[in-house]
Amino acid sequence: MRVIEKITDSEKKLLQVHHEFKDGVVTVRTEMIAQTVFTTQDALRELIAELKISNPLPDSAQWMICNEDSEYFAMTELKK
Repeated sequence: MRVIEKITDSEKKLLQVHHEFKDGVVTVRTEMIAQTVFTTQDALRELIAELKISNPLPDSAQWMICNEDSEYFAMTELKK
């Protein structure tokens, strides 16, 4: 795993933080609670600390962080 302390504009990724609910090892559903552009590990740690207070982890859930390449990344279609 590559640990990144600071990234360039071309490497920036949009991240989402979800509450993930599983049935055994299978993800049943997720609830997106935040979205941010990844800049540094420290900024991500600070965001997670804030979210633990503002959006406590429900029973039977775990934290999941994904980027726009993930199948769990929440998107909506724009109406034309």
